[in-house]
Amino acid sequence: MQSIENCTNNNEHLKDPGVDALLTYQRGIDPVTWCKSHNGRTTLWYHFEHNDDRFFILDRLADGSSRRTATIDDQERGLISENQRADFKQWLDECDCEKPAFVISPSILFPGRQVVNDDLPATALNANGWDGYPQSHQEMVRRVADRGCSSLVFLYGDGHLCCAATISTSVDSEPACKIRSIHCSGLHAPLPFANSRHEDLIEQETWSLMANGKEYSCTIESVFREDIRGFGNLSGKGAAESLVFAPMTTTPVTKGGNNQ
Repeated sequence: MQSIENCTNNNEHLKDPGVDALLTYQRGIDPVTWCKSHNGRTTLWYHFEHNDDRFFILDRLADGSSRRTATIDDQERGLISENQRADFKQWLDECDCEKPAFVISPSILFPGRQVVNDDLPATALNANGWDGYPQSHQEMVRRVADRGCSSLVFLYGDGHLCCAATISTSVDSEPACKIRSIHCSGLHAPLPFANSRHEDLIEQETWSLMANGKEYSCTIESVFREDIRGFGNLSGKGAAESLVFAPMTTTPVTKGGNNQ
């Protein structure tokens, strides 16, 4: 399906059909039914619980803002909208930090991409994920650090590359939390130009920022998992750092059902 992110005046007319196609073919939901069941609030982000674990599905396809060189560092240019950020903050505030909580995002939060240089803000235009929107990227780190919840796990799949990162955050030199960032491999990714490579990403990185009178810092340590090609299994309880990410030896069996 054609990407529907960052619609401009030239292709705004494609946004609604693109969202309808997403609902119909990827979610298995009739668009009209979706609108009615949500009382007209047709947001594509949502949260749910499964087996006593909490999940938040981010929408970064149809909810972000456009950007260009002159506005790349503007506060209002976000990967996700203010409304979605507010919903995510509420969800995060309500999380039980003793239990794993999962954030599903197509685009990877960490590790970052080599093509983006923080000293040259315009290079963010080389990426269309979190590091392509510096203000959104930094705000997410601040929000997670302020919450101090070490049971948080971010999951992704856009890059078709398997890697796992541990992000250690601190606020004013005091440890805040450690979270996990896990990117899954592609189940069928035959197009090389659509697949990330290890050398595209920064394996180890430390960066800091000042905001609201506080100094935030985070250290990212990534491991690229050549042993996981296809399905992976994440198991364990409690802190995200203690969860075990391992290859699966058998293919999962699903019984199908109503995705709505």
